Amino acid sequence: MTKYILLTVLFLGSIFSSDAQITNSNTSEPKEVKTEKKEKYETETVKNDSTDKNTYYLTVGYIRSFRKFEDKSPFGSFSERETETPINTYGIGFGTYIELSENLELELGISYVLQGEQYNFSDSLTDSTFHYTKRYRHFGIPLRLKYNFGKNNLKGFVYGGVIPSSILSYKYESDYTTAGGTVKENDTESKTNTLASFNLATSFGVGVSYQLNDVGFMIVPEYRYNLLNTFDGTFIKHNLWSWGVNFGITLKI
Repeated sequence: MTKYILLTVLFLGSIFSSDAQITNSNTSEPKEVKTEKKEKYETETVKNDSTDKNTYYLTVGYIRSFRKFEDKSPFGSFSERETETPINTYGIGFGTYIELSENLELELGISYVLQGEQYNFSDSLTDSTFHYTKRYRHFGIPLRLKYNFGKNNLKGFVYGGVIPSSILSYKYESDYTTAGGTVKENDTESKTNTLASFNLATSFGVGVSYQLNDVGFMIVPEYRYNLLNTFDGTFIKHNLWSWGVNFGITLKI
């Protein structure tokens, strides 16, 4: 019996000895191999931003010209001019739009506009007639704010501002018909001596534009009113005003 007990003790001792060797604290576990992650660098793409381009415009317009007239002479010397009627003329404009915010732009440009009036007289007894036309040549610098609606290629907009200007001259053309029916044309006259050297017009418009890449098109009904008297040192109050439609093209460069 003692023999079997000794054999059992020896067997168990060998098991614990081998287990202690396996779990020896002096043995070190293999270090983990750290893999370095390579950072990915994204290449920046350069966008073609159209806001870096300048926008220029060119317009040609139809104008229906009127005037506000008041005779201030002591004896009504200019009363016959109260029957003057409107005429059809034209205007040309060129300039640029400067972006102030997402939808707001400042317009700077130059403008050449013809405004005028005409007079017709006929004698019922002799059938003779008399007719004259005056056309005033304006050169101005539009200073207007333009607000755009919409974000698509088709946009609406409104604008308003002032146009400091100078009337360079006015052309006077006249003709008459005699009692016998013969038409006579007088020589054309260009006059400057009675004109005021400076004028200031207000300008308002509502339009539609369509942008196709860097080229655009627009239609703009416009109203203008001259705040100052056309003539200097006379007994009349004469303020030109007009409405019309401008047809324009824009170019982004």
